[in-house]
Amino acid sequence: MGKMAHRPGNRGPDTNGSDFMIVLKKDPVLDNAHVVFGQVVEGLDLIRSIVKEVHGCGMPTKPVVIADCRQIS
Repeated sequence: MGKMAHRPGNRGPDTNGSDFMIVLKKDPVLDNAHVVFGQVVEGLDLIRSIVKEVHGCGMPTKPVVIADCRQIS
C-alpha cells in the first residue's frame, strides 16, 4: 500500500504542528478523518524495515528523517 496521510498536530495551546503517516495497511480509524496526499513509489522495503522497530504505541524506536524528497513529474 504505502499511502501517505497528514493530520494537524494540535494538542493544546502553543502546540500547532503536523503529523505525517505512511500507511501500510487499511486502517478504519483513519477513514474520513485524514487526507491522503501521496504514495511511496520506491523504497518501500526501507519503510517496512523501519516498521519492524517500533514501540507498542506505533512510534519508531529511533528518529526517522525524510530527506532529499522531491515531486515526481
